[in-house]
Parts: sequence; C-alpha cells; structure tokens
Amino acid sequence: MVGENVTMADKVTVKACTLGNGITIGAKTKLNNCIVMDGVTICDAVVLQNCVLCAGSKVDGNCNLNECHVAAKVTVAASTKTKGEIFAD
Repeated sequence: MVGENVTMADKVTVKACTLGNGITIGAKTKLNNCIVMDGVTICDAVVLQNCVLCAGSKVDGNCNLNECHVAAKVTVAASTKTKGEIFAD
C-alpha cells in the first residue's frame, strides 16, 4: 500500500511495505517488509528490513537497519548499522 504524495528518487526498491502519506525516499534505497507512517524522510543509500518508522521520523543516509523501530519525530544518525534497536527520545 502506498499513500498520497510519496516521493521516490531513482533506484528505489520497495517490497511488501505499507507507506503512509507525504513520505520522501532518497536514491539507492531499499525497503523490505516495513511500515512507514506519514511524513517520514528516508535519505539516500538506506537499507531497511522489517522496520517500523513512526510519523515525522527521519533516517539519514547510508543507514542499514534490521528489525528496528523509530519513534515519532526521531532522527537516526547517518551511517548507523544495527539490528533490533528502538530509537526514541
């Protein structure tokens, strides 16, 4: 499922995901089995597997997250590579 006003750059792969409204996805990004809520920004060269990104969150470039949850309005720092983490304020 894909919501309204979703912007995807070049070479984006999305498989088995639910995308909310007003999402921006950067180039060379891969999403697999993720839930991405409204207003999320995903920067370039990000790989997300089995993740939940809450409304207004941001994943900076070159991140690789597996089985992670990102709370609303939280930013994941660039080049973060982790599994099973919860990012919250």
